[in-house]
Amino acid sequence: MHNLDEGSLLSKDISKFYHKCDVSTKYKGDIKKYLLADWCLDFKEMYVILQGDLTANEKCHEMYLSCFRKLLPIFDGIHLYYCNTFCDLNDLELEWLGMNCKYLLLLLDAEDSNSMESCLLMTSLLDNALANVYFTVSNKRTPPHLLRDLLRTEEICSVFGTETISILKIIVGTPDSINLRNIVWHGFPKPQEIPDYYISILLLLMHTLGTDLKKKKMTPLIERPKIKDFSPLCEKVYNQLKIPSNWFDEYKYGVKIKRHSWLINDFKIYWYQIFLHYKTLQYWKVVLLIIPQIELLLRLIYARVNKFDVTAKLNEYYITMDSLFEYDVPNVARKCRNNLLDIRIVNGELQKCVYDLFIAPNGPRLRDKVSHGEAELEAIDNILLCDILMFLSMGLLDYESPFYNYESVFHLNCLTKDALLIGKKQLQKLMEMHVVETPGDSLKLLSDLKSLSKIKIFNRHKKDSEFSLLLLKNSNLVYTTCLNYEHSINTRLELLTQRELHSRRRRTLEKMLKSLPLVCTVLCEILFCLWQIFAQLQFDDAIYENETYLTKLLRFLKHTLKLNENFVKYSDINSNEWIKTEQLCRKFKDVKLLYYPL
Repeated sequence: MHNLDEGSLLSKDISKFYHKCDVSTKYKGDIKKYLLADWCLDFKEMYVILQGDLTANEKCHEMYLSCFRKLLPIFDGIHLYYCNTFCDLNDLELEWLGMNCKYLLLLLDAEDSNSMESCLLMTSLLDNALANVYFTVSNKRTPPHLLRDLLRTEEICSVFGTETISILKIIVGTPDSINLRNIVWHGFPKPQEIPDYYISILLLLMHTLGTDLKKKKMTPLIERPKIKDFSPLCEKVYNQLKIPSNWFDEYKYGVKIKRHSWLINDFKIYWYQIFLHYKTLQYWKVVLLIIPQIELLLRLIYARVNKFDVTAKLNEYYITMDSLFEYDVPNVARKCRNNLLDIRIVNGELQKCVYDLFIAPNGPRLRDKVSHGEAELEAIDNILLCDILMFLSMGLLDYESPFYNYESVFHLNCLTKDALLIGKKQLQKLMEMHVVETPGDSLKLLSDLKSLSKIKIFNRHKKDSEFSLLLLKNSNLVYTTCLNYEHSINTRLELLTQRELHSRRRRTLEKMLKSLPLVCTVLCEILFCLWQIFAQLQFDDAIYENETYLTKLLRFLKHTLKLNENFVKYSDINSNEWIKTEQLCRKFKDVKLLYYPL
């Protein structure tokens, strides 16, 4: 295993792209050959010196390394010129970057800004802005999610040209080259490993692209919608965490970071900076910097518990937030279980909280949304979000210790459990309001639907999500049917009270109330079956080995889904076919007998 005590997380091959320019490689000529009078980079001149190296093979590390070595003195020379010459940031063409551009100007003007923060913000702005270019010229088609795929599209190439795209690919477009965006957003580099010249080059590169778009009269771009507010989702996590009001202690925080044993010393600099931003109420900077550092903590824990090399390497997928929760450790000779998911080694509540914040499709997906520039930065300028992330970070630093009791609020299995309980509650309400004599069996079935604790969300069978989704859909439909009946009956009763319900509709109401006990009894049975199946899938993993049983179970859920869809349809207040619900009740009995006889 690679020694991570104080070593770099960049492999030797990748670290070659992050060298600083020494005296022997300094640019000796006039740097203005590559920098125009309006601060635009001259990509055509740069392309001339690279043309002999560039080939059609984009997966060639040596080719990109040769290009980088030729560009290094030019990048460094432009950086020195930019630092020593006045440049008014307000004169640069940066508006094409979108509404978050104002935060870039704030960051670059701030005295406490650093290369990592600047690099994080600029790469996310560039990623999102290029996607908006694609969106604009392609008649609003969805852009490729990955930046490297975006740079390969005909739409982007036709706008900027071969020379510009070639330079972009070298800087941010492939894991075989600098790969700047992915390296910083996945938390690999130490503060001193990001050369300052990348910040100047990124800034002038974005200005150059903006100038090009303006000349071609392509601005303003059509901006895709961004996330405006994370608060509703974060409140669900916060309420589940139950963070104490006095949880943050400035002195204890500093001591914990300083004395921490397995956090590499150079990375502690980021945590001191995070604390400074938190103290000065610059919450958007906290979130910007802490997201890759949380991934770093998880990666270091992964390395410790699996004795696995987690450095960024060529020709191998990085260990990232997504792969951290895979069942097996990758790239090993024999199958090896990922110990990060072993709650005896790493606290299970921590894992669930990380999953909710960063991975769950129904959650905020913070790293994904912020790193791709798909969220307004005002949305992360949020103390609630900062408290959650910092509280989680402190837990990760003590990953073997107890953490606050936490149940996932966004995993499909947890959403299914909640839907079942909400369906039960709504059905009970309907029965209390409109069923005079509730059958004893129905009451017993409902009383048996008790909340399950410690819902399993990791190491699930590949078919688990398919079943859970069907259970969720069925539960939601039962809930809607109950709402429909309640609304339909209450509306008619109100009209009856006001003597506005004519005789035919009165008879309809009477028949509806008369048939309601049967409908409620069947809905109780449906909910009970759904609950039984959910519990069985949660606690009996052997069930997935019984293909015959699974097939029948799947058919039961699909047939029940169709019946529930019709229950919703016929129970709607505007439906004239409510009487057909009695037929549905009989059909459910048949389906249950055939596929799920208890």
